[in-house]
Amino acid sequence: MAQQQLVDKRDQFVRTLWDRADTLRRGEFDTAARLATIKALVRIAVHEQPLRSATQCRQVKSVGSAIIDVIATARGPTATENGKYA
Repeated sequence: MAQQQLVDKRDQFVRTLWDRADTLRRGEFDTAARLATIKALVRIAVHEQPLRSATQCRQVKSVGSAIIDVIATARGPTATENGKYA
């Protein structure tokens, strides 16, 4: 029986982190958390290999346990226009 290949979830992870950064921008006292979220977002977005789970994101530099908890709540695939990467 062949193993099922999991899909790359970087798109969902980036969207979830973007929502988190957007939420954090409203509080002036959360600037450090917002900057850490944006840094993790960029590093996940440009990571060379596919990321198929939240725990696999630990291999990316500047992704800590707080970011992993946020990523674990990532929703399923999102609809995008044909021929465009979200």
